Amino acid sequence: STTKNWSPSSTFFVSRGYPLHVKVGGTGTGNSWASALSDLKTAMDNAVYGDTIWVAGGTYKPTSTTDRTLSFNLKDGVVVYGGFAGTETDLKQRNWVVNKTILSGDIGVADSKTDNSYSVISCKGTLINPLGNKTRIDGVIVEKGSGGEQGGGINLAYSSPVVCNVLFRNNSSNYHGGACFAILNS
Repeated sequence: STTKNWSPSSTFFVSRGYPLHVKVGGTGTGNSWASALSDLKTAMDNAVYGDTIWVAGGTYKPTSTTDRTLSFNLKDGVVVYGGFAGTETDLKQRNWVVNKTILSGDIGVADSKTDNSYSVISCKGTLINPLGNKTRIDGVIVEKGSGGEQGGGINLAYSSPVVCNVLFRNNSSNYHGGACFAILNS
């Protein structure tokens, strides 16, 4: 009998090599502004380590339902940039002050805090697989997360993302961190 020595298993990801494009009213696959996706949550959920997502100005919600537990899930090694007009070909062309990209937890009755998402953004790793500083959110407004126990705007656990050019407004929590709650090595 022959003994086979297998190498240890490993995980690897193949990033797209181009940004995923998202804009309100998009109907495509996300490979360009002309073929932009409309659902930011889908883009973020399908992104893999090394992917970049460009988001045009507009308002985006983590769900079209009233499920308050749903958030935009920021994944390890994924970079999300807001503030695009929807025509740019270079990151330096965006203007997040003019092209306001709003991530809103106002999923139920408009302007009623009692039915908003508990956390607009969730960024959760594990002790063994924490989310590192290759993860980034940049150039967005995070608003109207409300009612959860912590982190109405962003809820972090075992994660250290770069948060840059982000405005947190009108977020609340029943206990800890209306805008941001960080726990477990975050």
